[in-house]
Amino acid sequence: VVVLSGASLRNAVKKGKLICKEISKARYALEEGNKNTIISITLSIGAGVYKKGDTVETAIARSDKALYTAKQAGKNRVVSEKEIK
Repeated sequence: VVVLSGASLRNAVKKGKLICKEISKARYALEEGNKNTIISITLSIGAGVYKKGDTVETAIARSDKALYTAKQAGKNRVVSEKEIK
């Protein structure tokens, strides 16, 4: 969970896309016996905002639902709570 204090949903999505982009650029070497394998990492992000009247649980639940949608849609993406039904 990442909290961006005071961020709008639009800015949260923008930051999420930047995080996805930067993380996917990195390469990591794994040693498996005598063999080295280079891998990259991707992530999915669900973005939501804390609205008046929300509890922490309801705000996180919307973001979690967006995250699940992002995972189902494929790798390395951000889905906002506005995109889910």
